[in-house]
Amino acid sequence: MGHINSVKVTEAATVIVKGSIGEFIVTAAGVILDNADNSVEIINIKEGVTLKDPQEIDIPETPKNDVRGNLVEQTKGQKAMEAAKTIVSYKFDEGYATKMSNFVFNMNDGDGFITNNNYFGATQKIVSGVPKPATGDEVAEAIVKDFYITLKGRFTPLTSKWVITNVGSEVIFTSKLDKFYDFQIDVPEKENRAEIKGEFLKKQKGSEGREGKREVNTLTIDGIVARTGKIVVTFEDGTVTSEKTIEISKGDTPVSIAGKTASAFSDLVDWDVTNVEGSKDVVFTAEKASEDKEVKVSIK
Repeated sequence: MGHINSVKVTEAATVIVKGSIGEFIVTAAGVILDNADNSVEIINIKEGVTLKDPQEIDIPETPKNDVRGNLVEQTKGQKAMEAAKTIVSYKFDEGYATKMSNFVFNMNDGDGFITNNNYFGATQKIVSGVPKPATGDEVAEAIVKDFYITLKGRFTPLTSKWVITNVGSEVIFTSKLDKFYDFQIDVPEKENRAEIKGEFLKKQKGSEGREGKREVNTLTIDGIVARTGKIVVTFEDGTVTSEKTIEISKGDTPVSIAGKTASAFSDLVDWDVTNVEGSKDVVFTAEKASEDKEVKVSIK
């Protein structure tokens, strides 16, 4: 209740009321001025309250609605991923035979197999007892031969996990398991004794695969409805924004408001919106399994 200290006439049909509830303007249905005692009587049509000066009266404050929502993510969204093997390669340019023809070929398969400046490829081939420059194809072929034949025992820990082939000048490593490996190959130019160059390529990222998950967010309605009016509910997921105006009536409960909210959002793009009868929860479920989104819901 707000206690009125004074009523002041400013126009024929308007007064300013000053009191403990602040200052506000009331438009009257009619104004009666009595110069004898300066009494003024105004009927406030909206609230149906009679104001009379110099009397002191109380005006009841307008009841307010208090509708709230608490949003909780029940299931994080996750995009499905197919199983895949890791595939990397090193593609050689042409080699040039110099006085020293071998070069460092470093490998780290990310799973325990490492060479540290102790394995060498070669840029020379011997033809009728005479050293000749090897082509890029021949350099790659010789490395694969080392892994499976010449140095087979040394490279068993590598070949037990990887299928190694060469296509032209490219040495290709394909994992036997569907798994991600952080495989790295380095041919350090400054440390090489032969002039050889090439390019390390990551051709396919490995994965064990995983099932997709549909994101689920639950909005729990709470609060009271003291008078008939409207609330505005806004949904955002970083891509879609939807705003719905919902009619509410005095006496509505969180359960009834939840039902109205679910109905209002029945056309929400990319989401299924549901409410179980008798529940004050509104459930937003993604139509498809995809990466998790930052969902926000506000009520005003």
